Amino acid sequence: MQIGIDSFVGAVPDTLTGENLGPAERLSHLLDEITICQEIMLVCAS
Repeated sequence: MQIGIDSFVGAVPDTLTGENLGPAERLSHLLDEITICQEIMLVCAS
């Protein structure tokens, strides 16, 4: 199975409002998630 960046930044509605997020917001959320994953990996590797 191959997973690309578009799998994580797809146009899905906001869970609270039901509105679709704009591209900038989706990318911002993706970068936040990447940062969190990196922090978790650093903690687990310590």
